[in-house]
Order: sequence, then C-alpha cells, then structure tokens
Amino acid sequence: MKKTTGISGRNLFAITTINAGTLSWYMYFGNYIGAKIVFQNLAVDPSLVSIGEALFFLTAGLSALLGVLLRKRTSNIKFLWAWTLFGVLCSALTLFFTGDLFVFIFGPILGIAMGLGFPYSLSLLATQIDLEHRGRASGIMLLETFFLAVTAGVVNVWFDLGFIGTVVTLVLLKSVSILGLAIGKISLNYEFASQPIPASRALNRERNKNYLIYLIPWIMFVVAVVIIDHVIWPTLEQDPQIAKGLGDIPYAYVGTTIFAGLAGIIADRFGRKIPIFAGLAVLGFSSALLGSMVSPETFFIHHMAIGVAFGFLFTAYCTIPGDLSDRSNAEKLYALILVVPFLIYFGLGTLPQYFGASATAISVSWILTSLIFASIAPIYFARETLKEEKVRERQSKEYLEKLIKVVEESKK
Repeated sequence: MKKTTGISGRNLFAITTINAGTLSWYMYFGNYIGAKIVFQNLAVDPSLVSIGEALFFLTAGLSALLGVLLRKRTSNIKFLWAWTLFGVLCSALTLFFTGDLFVFIFGPILGIAMGLGFPYSLSLLATQIDLEHRGRASGIMLLETFFLAVTAGVVNVWFDLGFIGTVVTLVLLKSVSILGLAIGKISLNYEFASQPIPASRALNRERNKNYLIYLIPWIMFVVAVVIIDHVIWPTLEQDPQIAKGLGDIPYAYVGTTIFAGLAGIIADRFGRKIPIFAGLAVLGFSSALLGSMVSPETFFIHHMAIGVAFGFLFTAYCTIPGDLSDRSNAEKLYALILVVPFLIYFGLGTLPQYFGASATAISVSWILTSLIFASIAPIYFARETLKEEKVRERQSKEYLEKLIKVVEESKK
C-alpha cells in the first residue's frame, strides 16, 4: 500500500536510510572532525592532514563522475551492497595503519567510498518516488542524516572518543546504509517506477538548460560556505571567547535537522523555488550581520544560519534533479549536485588550509553577502519543476478527503 510519499513506508525508509547512512558518514568525516582525527593518526607530518583531506574531496568528486560513466555496472542494488561494504571496510582499516604513505592511500580510497555509488543511490529518489512527494522524501532523508550526524558529534564531545571511537563511529554510520539495503524491496522494473521514458531531444535541451540555471545558485552557495568554513572561521576561532561560546558541538547540523523536514513539505506544497529563496536569504542576512559586528553571539547565529540554509537548499537540490530527469540521466543530474561541492571543497577548502590562507570576517563577509544575494537572481529565470497540475491534483484530493470526512461525520 502506498503512503503519502507515493511508495510503501518500508521502501521509503529503505531509500532514505541508504542515503542517510552515506551522507551522515560524509558529514562526520568530511565536514566535521573525522578526517582530521583519522589523518592526524595516519600522518607523522602534520602538514599532510590537509593533503589527505584534499585527496578525499578530489577523489570523491572524480569517482562520482566515474560512477556515471560506468552507469550500466553501477546502477543496481548488488553494486550498492558492494560499495557500502567497501566503505565500512575501508573505514575500519584505518585503525591498523600509520605512516605518511597511508595518507596518500586512504585519502583516495575513502573518497571512492563516498563518491562512486552515490549518484545512483540518490537517483532512487527520482526512480522510486512520485514527483509530488519527492520533496518530502528528500526532507525525511536529510532529517535522518543530520540526526545521525548530530548524535555522533554530541557523543564525540561528551565522551571524548578519540581516534578509535571516531573510527568506530564512522563504521557505524556507514553501516546504517546496510540496514536500508537489507529491508528495502526496490523495484528495478521501470514499469512501476515514477520516472518517465527518455524525452525528446528538444525537451531534454530545455530541461538541461533549466537544470543549469538552478545549478548556478547551488555553486555560489557552496563557494560562500566553503570560504566561510575554511578561510573566515580559522581567524574567528582564534578568539578564545568565540571558540568557547561555540564549543565542539555541530550546532549548524542542528539547524539543518530542524529545517530539512520543513523544507520538504514546502517544496511539495508550494514549489521547489521557495526553499531555495529561504535558504539564501537566511545565509545572506546572517553574513551581513557578522560583517557588521563580530561577537560570540553573531558568530553563533551565523553558524546556525549555515545549517538552516543548508537544510532548505539541499532538500530542494535533492529534489530538482529528480524532477528534471528521466530513466536515462537521473544519475548524471544527481552527480553534478555532488561533484560541485566536492571539487569546491578541494579547490577552495583544503588547499588554502595547506597554504595557511585566511581572512577576517569583516573584510570578506560583505563580498559573500553580495554573492549570496546575487545567487537569488537565476532562480527567478528558472522554471518551477513542480508541475502546476500536480499541485492542483493534490489540492483537489485534499479537498475531496475533507469533504468525505465532513459527510461521514454528519451521518453519525
């Protein structure tokens, strides 16, 4: 029986959990503390930590592209099993090796464990879930993702897990995907899936153009966040009051957890553009606030705003590729959503760290604010991907359900 998301509750949980396991593993490793702890243990030379992170992001992006090129081999459940188990195994193996050489080995290996199968994994949102319910499913997936990531981060801070505890946490997060694979009954028969047959060349060109317009704000948003994370934050965290006020708990993830579910509901009810507008506006205003006054309070607000904005935007950008894809290109469109952040983190995130680049919040924040607000403009020119007839159909269905309920109550 289909639920409100267009598929059975069991398969919805399976698809969201498969992706949440990998995403939470990435958030804990690449965007929180996991990579630093793992590479610090592997490397005798501390400067190699940034190199390990750079290799991870570069390989994750390139392997996601490779996964698309090998679509016929990687687009099946058996491959997802192999790729997931590979990630679990590689995470665990970091316990048993030390030495500078292993930074150059595990950086790329862990990148493959992130990138190679993820375009197909995310494309399940397109092939298995109806268009008018896809935003809600994306929101559920991100809610699960960041609940896991926040829980892992809080446990790490409270219990001071250290290297062994961090690796065990990575293994457990990646193993969450195994739960989804074990319980899911994902159909590979497109007769029963939601994706349409491949479109005509003219329609495909129109869809691709629309997709590229949507991609511009995503690129600009990621550039802004990476500069904030890796260029501005290092200078702010040198202030003892600011560092103490924020602590080590991933507060930004809390904001994402809260607002991802809300973004999914909005995306399905009012369209995909509104969550994007909301996310960019929140980050733009908080950047302006931080640029005008640097304090522990504005630092905390801005850190939370990044999480809130990411919750809105990533929910929308997990939904839009599915809306614009067909059976032949879903992995390609989802791959770009992944490749862009990985390569930007490689180029603007880890490499400046290696060379010691930094800047003050006041000197950069107004540039970032302008960049963020400028990224809103392309959304006005993009076509809404939630079809109007689907909105009207859902509204008519809801009205009919309410009418039936009133009639039934009047008979009592």
